[in-house]
Amino acid sequence: MAPAAGSRLSGRQWALVIGYGLLVNLVSIAGRELTGRDEPRVAGIARAMALSGDFVVPRLNGATFLEYPPLGYWLPAAALKAAGSASELAAHLPGALLAVATACLTAALGAGLASARVGCAAALLLETMPGQWGLHRTVLADATLVFFVTLALAGFGLAWNGAPRARAWAACYWLGIAGGFLSKGLVGVGVPIAVAGAHVVLAWDRAALRRVGLTWGWAVAAAPVALWLWRLERRGEGLASMVVRQSVERFTSPTADHAAPWHFYLGPVLYQTAPLALLAAWVAWFRLGPPRWRGAFALGPGARLPCAWLAMTFVALSSASAKRNVYLAPLYPAAALLAAMLWEHARARARGPAVWEGAWLVGFAAFAITACFVTFLPEDRASTLRPVFERVARERGEKRVLLDRPSEGLEGAAVFHLGETVPVTRNDEELGRALADGRPRIVVSERIASGEAANALNPLGEFRFGRSRVVVAAAP
Repeated sequence: MAPAAGSRLSGRQWALVIGYGLLVNLVSIAGRELTGRDEPRVAGIARAMALSGDFVVPRLNGATFLEYPPLGYWLPAAALKAAGSASELAAHLPGALLAVATACLTAALGAGLASARVGCAAALLLETMPGQWGLHRTVLADATLVFFVTLALAGFGLAWNGAPRARAWAACYWLGIAGGFLSKGLVGVGVPIAVAGAHVVLAWDRAALRRVGLTWGWAVAAAPVALWLWRLERRGEGLASMVVRQSVERFTSPTADHAAPWHFYLGPVLYQTAPLALLAAWVAWFRLGPPRWRGAFALGPGARLPCAWLAMTFVALSSASAKRNVYLAPLYPAAALLAAMLWEHARARARGPAVWEGAWLVGFAAFAITACFVTFLPEDRASTLRPVFERVARERGEKRVLLDRPSEGLEGAAVFHLGETVPVTRNDEELGRALADGRPRIVVSERIASGEAANALNPLGEFRFGRSRVVVAAAP
């Protein structure tokens, strides 16, 4: 007979969840550099915050950048400020720690919904989920969003179930909503509210509804959001409305970046949440067997919240115009909870369940270590801008640095590595005017200039950056 819902993890279980999470996530960032175009942008904004001390308005190379609110940049900025330098390890460390914190919240929720064993299994399955592990080895705002969505829905689920300190858990729900908005805009509000609303419909209970703080919680959520919007609006007219508009356009605009059809996520959700798909297939095989097996896989009322979480998040993300695999991240904890519940039923029919559990954890740890040092790190070095700015630093001397037609990633990398705002030109005419004053400069560009500007440049090096090239040149 399974333990009653509402139990708590033992000290040994917490040690396993935290220790294993630290192992696989710290290994994942060991030696890692800023790769691709998103990580340098986020790290550059965080470094600018650390240098300026302005944690209200995100800035990319000196320009206001309100694609997302600032909370997703705060932890990397704090880590970089503590490091006192352009440390890639410091920039990546918050993501790894957020992964462990998210797993701990998932464990607490799993224990409250089902049992301590389910909670422990859910946290460990989450830490071995390809999408979750891959996300938290990067410097992206999505890691902060996942933490706050999990905080909100763990708070909601535990308050709804009447866990000890239910009022504090209810406050976590509303604070999670506020943190979700301050991390990535309206999606951080919409997911927790939609999931909680679906759960209320599935499991109507007037007494439980009162426990989630409907009469006071909205003020807890609104206060930090309103404070930031007020501080933002004081900096410049229309900045607050810009944040809301950009959040809405991600769901409604057919021209949004990374626009894709509604079925875009049908494949990725299966391999990003691989433990769930594998266990679901195993359970489906059991249900095709003798009739005596079939009733054993009824998940019970504890599965309502993770089912609503998984379904509502998937529908919301599929309805949005902008789509990338990383946007699936808010549903990973729900997938881990369902996978743990499926495993709890299947383990009674598995031969040597402890062996299977140990093999899964050891196998994933071996994969993480091998993949990071054998495959990912060599690949990362082909998509990093560090060699570009190491060359700039060697050649710079008294020369000023100029970025010519840079992408957001190049601008962010310049601020991160150089620790300063760098002037930008957007076309050959602007570049020609900038070089006309005769001052010595180092020009960094993702394309080779043409015309008179090209004649004034002395190439110093060409570097691979993903599928493109970055040119470093000196003038005059």
